[in-house]
Amino acid sequence: MSWVRLDDQFPDHPKVIAAGPSASWLYISALCYSNRMLTDGFIAAPVLRRLGNRAQAQRLVNAGLWEQAEGGW
Repeated sequence: MSWVRLDDQFPDHPKVIAAGPSASWLYISALCYSNRMLTDGFIAAPVLRRLGNRAQAQRLVNAGLWEQAEGGW
């Protein structure tokens, strides 16, 4: 069984608040996926369709939690 660390103050961080609840859930889901699949934090565009949507991803980018990269985030 694997696990990821998440600060217990995560929900109160200004960037998380700016991103909103659904985008924040995408962040957590992507964190778990990345850990499980050993992607070193990269979320490929096809994977995003399973975890969330582009609007949520853009909110994470706008909040400074994600960066857009070639082929994903």
